[in-house]
Amino acid sequence: MNRADYLLLLEQELAGLQPHARQEVLDYFQEYFEEKGDDQKAIQDLGKPREAAQEIMANLPSDELISENPLESGPVFQATAKEPFNWKKLFHDSSTKTSEINVQTVEAQLPDFRQLKLKLESMSLIVQVGQLEKAQLRYQMNPEETGVTLDYQLEGDCLVLKTSLDSDRILETQSEDSYAILSLPQRLLPLTNLSLTLSDSKLTIRNLDLVDLFCLDLSDSSLTLSQLQVQEECFLKMKDGQLSVTKLETKKLDLIGDDVQANFSQSNCDQLRTSLSDCQINFNRCQLATGDLDLTDCVGVLEQLQLANRLNCQADDCVLSIQLAEPFNLELEAEDSVLHLPKEMMDLLNLDEEPVILDYSVADCPSKLTLRCNDCRVTLA
Repeated sequence: MNRADYLLLLEQELAGLQPHARQEVLDYFQEYFEEKGDDQKAIQDLGKPREAAQEIMANLPSDELISENPLESGPVFQATAKEPFNWKKLFHDSSTKTSEINVQTVEAQLPDFRQLKLKLESMSLIVQVGQLEKAQLRYQMNPEETGVTLDYQLEGDCLVLKTSLDSDRILETQSEDSYAILSLPQRLLPLTNLSLTLSDSKLTIRNLDLVDLFCLDLSDSSLTLSQLQVQEECFLKMKDGQLSVTKLETKKLDLIGDDVQANFSQSNCDQLRTSLSDCQINFNRCQLATGDLDLTDCVGVLEQLQLANRLNCQADDCVLSIQLAEPFNLELEAEDSVLHLPKEMMDLLNLDEEPVILDYSVADCPSKLTLRCNDCRVTLA
């Protein structure tokens, strides 16, 4: 395992952290490697990625974690001064409680392809761009354990990579020391299509240029997307999982989810559509042209959102906190709901009416927010 592999695995294991906290952790670990000068010694000192991530999340303040019970979450837009976290104190004695990782590395050269289809079960996989002539699949595995296999085949111009119970190519164990990395040469990009079907898996996709991305079925899994260019459509269908998206650029994003924790940061989307139930969804410093949100029994947080045109939100039994980066027009209809609005908006409300209706306009403002809320708690900033 080298430094890059370690940091990628650590990023996967930190899916339960808020995006800004996760980045702070990764920055610290990167600095630790640079100061140490010896990657293998640094890895021994820090311990296995999973153990390091578990210790970090056990010691960080609760507001740095993604809530496991989103409907019980408190107010969102509250900034409090606090001391910087002492990373060195957390890891000063880690070298005494970790042992050397006993693993083997296996590599396979893959044929060229234009489309990629992943069908994974109980797997940990990272997809990234590498300085290679051919696509490469690389494993780190514990030879003392048995596990599942990963098979690949070329169907036309589509590479299909899937877990299987019998394959004589490459063995992937289910231990925490084992993972796989798929590295693609830059010349294969953009891929015309990336299709995902995941069950009980962890998948990280970084620095890819795609025409379309389709997550057709993701259950009980963790998906991390970082620095992706999706030229046309990004379709994600998820159940019982975690989604972490950083620096995604796409024309169209469709998100369908049930019991999902979804975090978007520093991303840009022309058209957003969601249909979510029992979910927690956070948008932080994102740019959006148009959007249609359908939320049921959800916590929705839109912080520092740059809205170019319109955002329509239909919410039922939800907790919503919305903070747009610039002034906006508002059309609000709320029934059986608690509203926390700026004073200039509250002064226009007739609270004796049911449902409560508000039409708030800002001169020369192109962006409009439309809210239809039933049995919700809504905070606008």
